[in-house]
Amino acid sequence: MALAVDTSARKQHDCMRFRDTALIALLGSTPVLVTVYPEGLMDRMTVAITETGAANALDAFTVAYMYHPSGGWITVASAGADYTTPNDPVIKASGDLTALLTNTSGWAILDIRGAYGVRFAASGAIGNATLTIEGSAQ
Repeated sequence: MALAVDTSARKQHDCMRFRDTALIALLGSTPVLVTVYPEGLMDRMTVAITETGAANALDAFTVAYMYHPSGGWITVASAGADYTTPNDPVIKASGDLTALLTNTSGWAILDIRGAYGVRFAASGAIGNATLTIEGSAQ
């Protein structure tokens, strides 16, 4: 079963903030958890991911961009090295977000210049993982 949640984001003084809690990263699937639409008006996005479940780490964390409202999604980060040795569009990260451990947090700073939409997806390593994803863009 694919779970897709579009978060509501607020644009305020050229800053957009978003937060979704109790998101479920399914075992054996990488569902879209949060979709944010900066509409090409922001330069950078900082995102924090917290695994809040009892015993489930992640085995995937994917970032995809949409560059035009009628365009498709393009995966821009999905491998551990995308986060541990960042290269555009990942500017910096706390570590390998694809292997986030149980009850831990990680973060990334993304270059989102020109991106109409930004989408985050994840999957649990052993079972379903419960996540909070929050961030801001300017």
